[in-house]
Amino acid sequence: DKNYNLTFKVFGRDKKVSLLKGQEVSTWRHYLQTHEQVYSDLQKSGLEVLLTKKNISGTNGLIICKPGI
Repeated sequence: DKNYNLTFKVFGRDKKVSLLKGQEVSTWRHYLQTHEQVYSDLQKSGLEVLLTKKNISGTNGLIICKPGI
């Protein structure tokens, strides 16, 4: 119903994400696959990866994508 601007603090630096009204947002959890494998699969599917981050231990990650051209 409105636009959102999110700011994440990552290693002391601000990372901003804008979600526009009507924009699709999907969440997904995946186990037994590395961050790199998920990243590669997303790229192969035609998505443009905008941001990828892992926590210090590498057990959790965040990947933000948009539909590719």
